[in-house]
Amino acid sequence: MALKIALPIPALPKFDPVTLAQTRARLVAWWDGGDPPDLEAIKAEIEAQDGPGKLSAKHKKLYVTASHIMWGPDRNFPTSPDLTAQLAAAVGAKKDATLACIGAGSGLISRTLLEQFGVKLIAYESDPTIRTLAEKAVKKIKARKNYVAKPYNGQLAGLAERQAELAMLLFQGGAADRAERGAFSILRLLKPSGQAIWFDLFSTEGEASLGFAKGIENRTFTTVDAFKEAAQAAGLTVVSEAECNLNFLAAISSCWSLIGKDFKKRQSALIKAGGQEAASLALHSIVTWKARAAAVRAGQLSARYIVVSAPA
Repeated sequence: MALKIALPIPALPKFDPVTLAQTRARLVAWWDGGDPPDLEAIKAEIEAQDGPGKLSAKHKKLYVTASHIMWGPDRNFPTSPDLTAQLAAAVGAKKDATLACIGAGSGLISRTLLEQFGVKLIAYESDPTIRTLAEKAVKKIKARKNYVAKPYNGQLAGLAERQAELAMLLFQGGAADRAERGAFSILRLLKPSGQAIWFDLFSTEGEASLGFAKGIENRTFTTVDAFKEAAQAAGLTVVSEAECNLNFLAAISSCWSLIGKDFKKRQSALIKAGGQEAASLALHSIVTWKARAAAVRAGQLSARYIVVSAPA
C-alpha cells in the first residue's frame, strides 16, 4: 500500500520545507519496503543541540508527544488491551486490589487495568508529559476515582513503602543495574507476600545493544537470569514466568495498522506539535519499535514476564 504524505503547510514558514520533504521521502521509501531512515543522523541532529547522549527537556517532551501522536490514542509506545490483560491476569489483578505500576505510559494501560480489573491504581511516572497525558485519558472513564498518579524520580525513596498488594513494572530494564533497581523497587512497593510482575524485552544471548532497537535512549537488553539474580538478591521469590511474544507482536501490528489508516491526520498533528523535529522524533520512535519487533521475530529478544512475590 503506497503511503501518501502531504507536503508541509505553507502557513508555517518556521519549518524548513526542504528538510520536511526529505523526511517525507525517507518515510515513503521505508513504508514501501525501502531502507529505513538514518536514525543515527537524526539522533546526531538532535544531540547537536542538546549535547551527546542526552535530550534536552524540550526534546524529551517533544519525543513523548510525537510518540503519543504516532502510537495513540492513549499510548506513547505500542501496546494493547490484550497484552495488558495477559500481564494483569498473571499477577492476580482483581477488584479493589491496590496495584502500583511503574511505566504504564500515556493512558491505555491504566484504563485497561481500571476498567477490566477494577484495581485501585497508583501510577508512578517520571516524565511529566506522560503523566499529564495519562491523567487526561483516565478522566474519561467512570473508574477514575480509583486512579492516583505520582511523580517518580527513579529513586526508592520516591515510592510509597509497602502500600500495594500488587505491582507491575513495564519496560524498566536495560543493564544489570536497572534490573537490581527494579527488584528493590518491587520489594519497597509490596506488602508482605504481595506479588509483582516484571515485563520487558530480554536478550537471549547475554547483555546486548541491538542497533536500531536500542532506541533514542540507547538502552541495552539483559537476560532473564540477570533479573532473577537481582530478584533473589532483593529477597524476592520467582513464582512464574512466560513468553508474551505473540501479544507483543500483535500489539505492534495493530498499532501500525492504525497509523497507516489515518497517517495524514497524525502527520498534521506532528506538524502542529513541532514540525521537522517532531517528525524526526516520531520516525525514531516507530523505527525503534519495529526494530524491536524484528529482533523478537529473529529470536534475539524475547518479550517475557516474570512474577515474583515479596517475603511474608
